[in-house]
Amino acid sequence: FIHVFNTHTTSNETGEERGRKTRLQEFDLMRRFIFKMKVPANELVLMVGDFNENKYVFDQYPTMLNLLEAEEIAVFYDRHNTWDGPANSLVDDDKALAILDYVLYDKTSLVPSEVLKPVNAEGQDLCDHQPVSCTVIF
Repeated sequence: FIHVFNTHTTSNETGEERGRKTRLQEFDLMRRFIFKMKVPANELVLMVGDFNENKYVFDQYPTMLNLLEAEEIAVFYDRHNTWDGPANSLVDDDKALAILDYVLYDKTSLVPSEVLKPVNAEGQDLCDHQPVSCTVIF
């Protein structure tokens, strides 16, 4: 089995300090929820979505991983940002650059990854964040 937990945690729109504090609580809640699910050790747990923790900010990313007891699946893509103002027409701020979206796994699992960039029929972006995807092979 693969257990997928999707999230879209609080952004900084309510203020950076308040947003960060709320996200830390959300990470703790998510981890406790997963623990309560009592997923067998031989089943994969993925945590995916917009975590709103910027990989470029020194303490945010490692703190998030520590609270979730997770690691990021290695990704290989041209873009260095999943939220990219200059490259995405749906982002208002043309200077906005961040990695906010992740596919994470419980530390006891190992999986390879593949990243795709889906677009609509006209070749336009589908979202204001760049997509993150993975392929899991047992």
